[in-house]
Order: sequence, then C-alpha cells, then structure tokens
Amino acid sequence: LAEERSMMGHICTLLIGMVESHHGEEGVARIFELSGVERQQFRPEVIYPEELFQALLGSAMEVYGVDNATAQETFSEYFMDVSPKMFPAIFKKAGNARALFEMVPVIHQQWPSAANASKYRQKLWI
Repeated sequence: LAEERSMMGHICTLLIGMVESHHGEEGVARIFELSGVERQQFRPEVIYPEELFQALLGSAMEVYGVDNATAQETFSEYFMDVSPKMFPAIFKKAGNARALFEMVPVIHQQWPSAANASKYRQKLWI
C-alpha cells in the first residue's frame, strides 16, 4: 500500500496567511476558488491530506504567477518571518537552525491531536 501523505493544519494556515498578506482577502478567496477546496479554518493540530495543501499551493502559485521553486522560496521566507513570532519559545530553545531541525520530529510527534496523531508521517530526517 502507498503511504498516505499528510500535512498539519498549521502549514495550510501559514500559506493562507502569506497569500492574505500579499493579495488581501481577494487573493485568499481566489486560492480557494481555483483549488476547488472548500473555504475553511484549518486547525493547527489536525492532520489534513497533503493533496489539499498541494491544491492550495498550486492555486497560490497561480495567484502569484510564479513557478514551484519561487513559490517554495517565498513560502520559506514567510515561514521564517512569522514562525518565530508565533512560537518564540521553540525558536529560543533551539538557538540555531540545526537544533531547530532536530526538534521538528519531536514537535510533530507531540503536537497533532490524539485523534490525528496516527495519521502523521515524518517528512524530515537529519
């Protein structure tokens, strides 16, 4: 059987926040429309199908008019801008990028809600 791919809701929320910061409410409405994904609030601790995130990402790429590499770079920059503000204790404890990456598996194993924890699949290995 193929491994089910999944994405935590926090990542979907960040993508939507990035689109809103650059394109406003109209941009957010457009990515949902283009993706065919029902407009919703994503709960950070809930595991969603990766296909849902990929649909939103593809729509965001269309709204921005960029290719995949540019989209990933833009999203990475946005993530690193807002995440330390959202999770200051995690970033303070890590102290450096490698330590942060080393913490990711533990964070992701403990953060999903109990009902969704079994759906999480590790995507980062050091």
